[in-house]
This record gives sequence, structure tokens and C-alpha cells, in this order.
Amino acid sequence: MTFRQFALNNVRRNMRAYTAYFLSSAFAVMVFFSYAVLIFHPDITESGELGQMTQTGMQAAEYIIFVFSFLFVLYSVSAFLKVRKKEFGILTILGSSRGQLNRMVFLENMMIGLLSVVTGIATGMMLSKLFLLLSAQVLELEKGLPFYLPWRAIGLTGAAFLILFLVISSLTTLLIRNNRVIELLQSASKPKTEPKASILLSLLSAGSLAATCYLLLYQELNNFNLLTSLVLGTIGTYFMYTQLSVHLIRLLKKNRRFFWRGTRLVWLSELSYKVKDNARMFFLVTIITAVACTAVGVVFAFEMTNKQIYQNNSFPFTYSIYNEEQKKEKEALTNARQQIEKTLDLEQVTYESVTVKSALIQFRKTNKPQKAISQSAYNRIAKVMDWKSLKLKDDEAVFFYRPSPLSTEKPDRLSIVTKKGEELPLQIIDQKEQAIFGVSVLVIPDSAFQQADKGSEEVTAAYAVPQWRENETPNDQEVKLGRELEKKLHPQYNPEAVGFLYSSGAQFQMIKELNSVMQLIGMFIAAIFSISTASFLYFRLYTDLKQDQLQYRTISKIGMNLKEMRQAGTVQVGLLFFVPFTVAAIQTVIVLRALQESFAFVNMWQPSLTAIGAFFILQLIYFLVVRSRYLAQLKRVMV
Repeated sequence: MTFRQFALNNVRRNMRAYTAYFLSSAFAVMVFFSYAVLIFHPDITESGELGQMTQTGMQAAEYIIFVFSFLFVLYSVSAFLKVRKKEFGILTILGSSRGQLNRMVFLENMMIGLLSVVTGIATGMMLSKLFLLLSAQVLELEKGLPFYLPWRAIGLTGAAFLILFLVISSLTTLLIRNNRVIELLQSASKPKTEPKASILLSLLSAGSLAATCYLLLYQELNNFNLLTSLVLGTIGTYFMYTQLSVHLIRLLKKNRRFFWRGTRLVWLSELSYKVKDNARMFFLVTIITAVACTAVGVVFAFEMTNKQIYQNNSFPFTYSIYNEEQKKEKEALTNARQQIEKTLDLEQVTYESVTVKSALIQFRKTNKPQKAISQSAYNRIAKVMDWKSLKLKDDEAVFFYRPSPLSTEKPDRLSIVTKKGEELPLQIIDQKEQAIFGVSVLVIPDSAFQQADKGSEEVTAAYAVPQWRENETPNDQEVKLGRELEKKLHPQYNPEAVGFLYSSGAQFQMIKELNSVMQLIGMFIAAIFSISTASFLYFRLYTDLKQDQLQYRTISKIGMNLKEMRQAGTVQVGLLFFVPFTVAAIQTVIVLRALQESFAFVNMWQPSLTAIGAFFILQLIYFLVVRSRYLAQLKRVMV
């Protein structure tokens, strides 16, 4: 038998342990290859702004997948080496040198790595047509994405992952330590000592997690608070598994009514050892799951918020300009109105228009100026939109605020600062959940508007289209006209544009396309994270399987039946899968709630529950598969 055949036989013999690791690696290669197929697709390269956006997003995703794959493979290899200490001890007795052990492990890792790369690329090739169809549908590309031979994608994927496995296989020589043979042989049979934990570190964990919740939920989410909460949350989560969990399990054991009942005596006795032994793995799984759930939740929240913003915009097209008194600005406003109306007339779109003046007005005892319009300006808007007109007294005002789940400040009284520096008190007689021009606006009497010390003044020409008023999302015509007008009248597309044209339909479509790219990227990255966490958990169960078999065989001799074994084993596997998931779900809800406050997302409960629910279903499937295999192995040794 040659040395290579010996390494190959080792891989075959340990295939049950390597299966999850191999499948996770192959899946990461497949997703990396699929993204590369999209990056190098000629139609994506030539599809303008959306194509550039897609390519940029995919390239970022490639970096994320590669870095995560490197860390995942490195962690998996180091974990495999720890389990094989007894095997290394036997080989050392039989005459193997450290160099030969290093060479054997290097060959094994390269065999699995090469097989993962070939399998991943081959699977990606078989599914590439389906992936291109899905990508075209998500990105809403009318012409679709035809199949092509992705030689560059094959070259990039093969080279990247072969280098990855080569580097990690070389690093394994640093992970094999020069232990004495007797230590290697006894590594699997050493009795476990009672887990110890520090009270101070347990308190640090609880305090860090509490401080994280306080910063995210009750403080402004600036860069400092975000970074601080990230650090504290990471520290708190790590010490929760390594320290705090040991004390909590001890408290449960002291409660004899709970502990000395049914199979709890079995699984709870082992729980403190398993949590302590698997603390790093629990920590990694929790962080990975929380990041994936949060990313998916944010993508869903963007989609819902984009739709709500569109529905809150009363006018499909608005053209705004500052310093309307200047000759250049007057001509620009007239020219813009002519272009908008000509475009709408050519498309036979029925519209109504209104031109109003607004201003940012400073109020006494408030730091932020508020956009305001006069009563007469509002009544012209109301006539176009079929709203009820207003008739205000000199000291009255009405506040129209943008619908939002956030706690929008809606004051009862305000004092305007006049041009003379005096105060002009106003009573807010009504507050309506209706945005004007997509933002909150205060409607004040004409006399108050004239007297107010105004900041920047703005003239807005707004166009209402009755036939689009009931649409929940913009139709193709609205998007097309909006983009056409933006190219003529928006400074981003036309440097000579003086004012600013806003198209709610074009804006909605742009954000939707960006979100579609995020969905396409996030969907597969989240899948990689999910499968990798399942791989971690499966491997940990396999690592402890022989010891668990010995324990259950011993207990079965004193009366444990199959039903009790299945119950205790199910709880043990369930805790391994769902404790990190539950912690990650709680962290996801807290983070998404904080993001809602900072980014004015419409509603975070539905995205949160959708993301957590999707990962729960995946986790449940993994749990059922692993549980059935685990219980089958335990059943073999029952007396």
C-alpha cells in the first residue's frame, strides 16, 4: 500500500465525519461559481447601471464567501485533528514520524478539497441555467440571461479554492502538536472534570448583554454606540456560553423537583459538560445565525419601506427649485414645466398641476427647522388632490405628518420666530397622517407665513395623475416617464439642470432593483451560513458519539428503555441545535428594532419573523435528519 492509498483509505474510513464538511465546502464552491457566472455574463456586463450594480454586489459577495469559507475550513480541520489524537498516537507507536503525520493530513485535506472543488463546479454547471433564469426573474430583466460557457468563472473558482485548500492544508502542520504518545492514546478516555466558571466573568456576560440592549434600544444608534454594542454583544455572548451557562445549569440541578424527574437526570447532567466543551462552536453558530437573520430581515424591511414611501408620495412628479426670484431660476422652472407637460401629453396622460412655495421655518425652543407652507398654498394642493380645504385663524396651524411606526414628534403648540425676532404662538388644532410631497409639513396662516423668519425657500411644481392614484406600486408607464424626465431635469444625469426633479415611480424602481440584487446575494450567502452551522453541529455530535454510546449502554443495563433513550437523546440534540438559534433570534429582533428607529423602516416585526421563521424551518429540517441518525447509532448499543 502506498502512502497516498493509505491517506485515501483514511478519508473513506472517516467518511461519516467528513460528509457534512465536504457538502458544506462543495456548496460554498457552487455558490461562488454561480456568482462568478453572473459577474462574467456578457449581458450583465453590457446592461448599464443595473448591470454595474449587480456586478459590484456579486464581487462583494465573492469576497464574503471566500473569507467565510477560509475560516470555516480552518475551524473544521482543527476540530478534526483534535478528534484524531488517539489515531495519531497509534500511528506514532507503529513508527510514523511527525513529518509523515503532517504529510498524511495534508494529503487527506487536499483530497477532500479537490473533490469539493470538482463537485461544486460540476453542480454549479448543471444548475447554471436555472440560476440564470432565477437571476433574470429577480432582477426583472425582460430579455433574460442566456446560457454561455463560463470558462472565466471556472478558472476563477478553481484557482481560488485550490489555493484556499492548499494554504489551509499547509497550515495543518502548525496544528499538530508534539504530544507524548500516552497523552494521545488517553485523550479520548480521560474522565471529564466538573466544569468551572468564574462569577466575575458570568456577571461580565450579563452586564455586557444588558448594556448592549440598552444602547441598541434606548440610545441613538450612532457609529460609537453601534461599535460599542457590537463589541459588548460579542463579549457577552461568548462568556454566556463559557461561564454564565454553567451557573444557570447548576441552579437547575439544585432544584430537585425539576432535576430528579424522568430523563432530565440524564440529559441535564451532561448538559453542563456539553455546553462548556462546545462553547466556541455555540458562539460561532450564534453569531453566524444572527448575522444571516439580520441581513435577511433588513432586505425584507427595505422592500416594505420602499413600497410605503411610494404610497405616501401624493404626486408622481415634482420639480423643486431654490431662489425662484432670480432670472435664471425662473427660466429653469418655466422650461422644466414645459418639458414635463410635453412628455405627459405625448403619452396621453391626464394630469393636474399645482405650484406652491414652501420654506424651512425655525421655531422657538426647537433645534430642528420644520418645512411649512401657507394655508392658501395648501388649499391649492387640496383642490388638485380632492382633499378638504382649511380655514385657519391667525393663531392656528395643522400638522401633516408622514405615516411611520416611529414616534414622530407631534407638538400641540409652537412659537414661530418672526423676521423681527419676536415670537408668534400657534395652536396645533389638528394632526393628520398624510404626507405632502412625501415629508411632514406644517400648514400655517398666510399672515404667519409672511411674518416668519424663513430659512431656505423652495418653489415646487407638483403633478398629480388621477389614474395612478390607487396604484400600490408604479406601473411601467410611470417608471418609464420618470426615468425619461430624470435624465433631462435631474442634476445627477444632466449637469446643466438647475432644479431637482423627483419621480416617485423611478425612485421606487431604483430601490427595488437594488433590493433585488441584495436578495439574490443574501439568499445564497444565508444558505451557506445555514448549512455551515448545521455542519458544525453535526460534527460535534459525531465527536461525542462514542462517549454517548458508552453512557447510554451503561444506563440501559440498569433499566433505561428505548422510549426513554429516544426522549433524552432528542432533548440533547435539540438543545445543541436550538439553544444557539434561540439566542440568535433574540439578538436579531433587538438589532432589527434598533435599525427601525435609526433608518425609519416601516415595520420590522414582519421582516424579523419572516427571517427567523425561514431559518427555523431550515434548522428544524437539519435537526430531524441529524436526530434520526444519532438515535439510530444509540439504539445499536442499547441492551
